[in-house]
Amino acid sequence: MAPSPRHLLLVDDELHIGLLLRPHLEHHGYRVSLARTLADAGLPVVGARVGGIPELVADGESGILVPPEDPRALAAALDSLARDRGRLAELGRRGRERVATHFSAEQVGRRTVALYRELCGSST
Repeated sequence: MAPSPRHLLLVDDELHIGLLLRPHLEHHGYRVSLARTLADAGLPVVGARVGGIPELVADGESGILVPPEDPRALAAALDSLARDRGRLAELGRRGRERVATHFSAEQVGRRTVALYRELCGSST
């Protein structure tokens, strides 16, 4: 995944750290990139509590959520992950599991079909 103005993929070979930072407040079109980061790279996400980010990122389980426009909270989250590599790896592992369990194409398809059935059944 290529970094964009809305995402910052942090990988530091010297510090051996990798995570996706998503502090931007616009909340359109990024759920797919976050899901890919969690699923494919196994990197934890540090993101603002806006839009669909809290649905994808379970705070403290598969990443860290911070209040929007709070640079101190963002810095604290990054610092905590830089200091605790075990937690960094665990958040990444859990993020991968969360996406596979709740946001795979199969799961989304099942929920969509169930919703259509519910909606169609309620209109008859």
